Amino acid sequence: MGQILVFYPMDTLKIQCQAHSLGSRAAWASIVSRHNGPVQLLRSMYAGCGSQVCCSAAIGAVYLLSFFQLKKVFRGMRHKASHSARSAEESQGFDMMTAVLPAATLSSFVTSLIEAPVEMFRHRVQAGQIQGQIFRSMGSALRNGGLGAWYSGHTAFIMNGLPYDVAELVTYSQLKAVKGPLKHMPTEVRDMLIGACAGAWAVVCSMPADCIKTRLELTATRSNSGVLTNVALFMRTARSMVKQEGLQSMFVGMGPRLACAIPSAMVYWLAVEACRRALEPMTLQEAPADAVALPECA
Repeated sequence: MGQILVFYPMDTLKIQCQAHSLGSRAAWASIVSRHNGPVQLLRSMYAGCGSQVCCSAAIGAVYLLSFFQLKKVFRGMRHKASHSARSAEESQGFDMMTAVLPAATLSSFVTSLIEAPVEMFRHRVQAGQIQGQIFRSMGSALRNGGLGAWYSGHTAFIMNGLPYDVAELVTYSQLKAVKGPLKHMPTEVRDMLIGACAGAWAVVCSMPADCIKTRLELTATRSNSGVLTNVALFMRTARSMVKQEGLQSMFVGMGPRLACAIPSAMVYWLAVEACRRALEPMTLQEAPADAVALPECA
């Protein structure tokens, strides 16, 4: 929650960049020119922050709980299906393909059911399209349009969230298993460094999809005709953006997003690992005698 309060203005700046197809400096100048005094400016930069703080704990808990539980399930299924001996390198690669990657994919989808509608309405507030409380706007949309009003942008969210979450979780898991200089660093420094790498790579992998998703969230075009129709809309929007604004339209707002994501990921994973180590004595269970040893992969 603390990281949200610190870095939320950078997220608002990113949304303004993508909403108006502006660079960071031009978007900031535009924001400043539209507000009289620092109080209004600060209020604008933190528009929608309350809902993000309220939902962050639930979203983070679902995100990590589903990932680690699904990874445990996939590892258990693999252990029952195969007892063949593998080298450490083979085990690490096999573990990524059969446990880490599918767990990351499914956990991203599970989390999206909560995060997608909140983020869509929050982005509209940050872009100035909605005034007032987000939850009140969400309630009004639900009464008038049903669940479709909440999940009209769900397909676009998935197409952005999957590459981001999978890239972050897989990168973090793989770097945690790396032996070498990282193992000799202080634990907290290693956790923050790996978190920074995971956050940065996740942004790079998902940036085009993030720009397209934001454009769909902030335009009047909506499609509730099914997944395939929404995917087609997503691709048409991408082609239109590239045709009209060039390839750079796929990376608008990348600077503010990196400036927000990297320190956020550092703090996030440092806290996750610290909590895991603190709770490990209470949750660690004795492994079965015939269990196959696997490389450490958080």
